[in-house]
Amino acid sequence: MEPLCLESGLWGTASCLARATAALAVDVASFAWIQGWSCSGAAQSFSTTLFSQWTVWVQLVREGPQRLSGADFVWQTLRAWWVLGCSHCATWPLFRALESQRAAFVAAHPAQARLLPDLLALGVALCWLVLVFLLIGLSLRRLRRRLWHRPEVLFFPDKTGAHVTRICSLMATSKRRVWLAMFTLTNDTLSDELLRAHRRGLDVRVILDDEQCQALGADAQRLLDAGVPLVTDGHWARMHHKFALLDGLVLNGSFNWTKQASVANWENLCVLRDSAVVQPFDREFRRMWWEFQAKSKGSRNQQVVSRKRDATPPPKARSQN
Repeated sequence: MEPLCLESGLWGTASCLARATAALAVDVASFAWIQGWSCSGAAQSFSTTLFSQWTVWVQLVREGPQRLSGADFVWQTLRAWWVLGCSHCATWPLFRALESQRAAFVAAHPAQARLLPDLLALGVALCWLVLVFLLIGLSLRRLRRRLWHRPEVLFFPDKTGAHVTRICSLMATSKRRVWLAMFTLTNDTLSDELLRAHRRGLDVRVILDDEQCQALGADAQRLLDAGVPLVTDGHWARMHHKFALLDGLVLNGSFNWTKQASVANWENLCVLRDSAVVQPFDREFRRMWWEFQAKSKGSRNQQVVSRKRDATPPPKARSQN
């Protein structure tokens, strides 16, 4: 049999195989479109033929274990399957239908004749096409992730306020949820956006460190007074997370939601949209939420701490040496 590709070298063979696959896919698609393949009748005939052998199978199953040893029974079962099944496959309506379709396809596309000389070659070719399209689909999905799910990285200090505005815009465009796990929350601009999301009817939840709720300018009590669901860790250790879940993305980094972090500290914040990254944060937030909620039942109706001042405190000035 003449080989499919006569080119030499890896790239030559790969190029030839790609061209042959593309040509086969186009021919199969056009033939299927014109013929309007339907295997329902063939499948029904196949089922009828299979069930016609039912009495033979029942007799073997009933009498076999009584007359044969275990190994012989298995062997006779396999042998009966082969004799009753595969030896007659050429006469089954399903295979006859496939053979007629193969012959019609080769007649319509003579260039594919050497590629599809029989039913076995047809099966191999169809499996190859399925594999190729599966690989193409996975590649396109990966490309889509790289293009549409590209991460953003925000660095601080940012005296222009553009990065805080970006965080607010992400919250403003959220449609379902804003879940925040934050060590320190004193930035009024970000807290105001949380309140707006809550008033829009989004699922807003906040987890804070209990000691940092007593920090100067902390916004915890203001959120509670507005009815925002909020829990604290209630533990001697720190709830030191700094992430937010906004629909299908997560904001994560070293950035605390404070004025000092935004305009004075060296911080980072990553905006990640990959579901493989978002889902673990989702699970961690849910775990903490139920754990801390069990510790602080009724905390929504309790006072956390009164704000010591109305405005967010400015960053502390560095002492001059």
